[in-house]
Amino acid sequence: LKNVLSLKLVSINIPDATYTFDSYIGNTCFWVLYADVSDSLWTKHDSSCCKVCITPGNYATTDDLITEINNDISNSCSDLSGLKITLTTSA
Repeated sequence: LKNVLSLKLVSINIPDATYTFDSYIGNTCFWVLYADVSDSLWTKHDSSCCKVCITPGNYATTDDLITEINNDISNSCSDLSGLKITLTTSA
């Protein structure tokens, strides 16, 4: 811009809330690839996948986030219903 004497703001968009996990950002879903492993070898023909999507928002603790992921795996991925995500920290 050259020789500008004034500017006027016409509109601004400020979201009501900002979430750590948000569909707008694109970080609420991921795919789990699982395979039928035989002799430590598997091919694409032996594998399937499931889309896991968590509810957008902020999670107070890591345990809350893990619970949300595990709930979605149980509800969305019938073949993975026995899979449970855990977190272990070392001191």
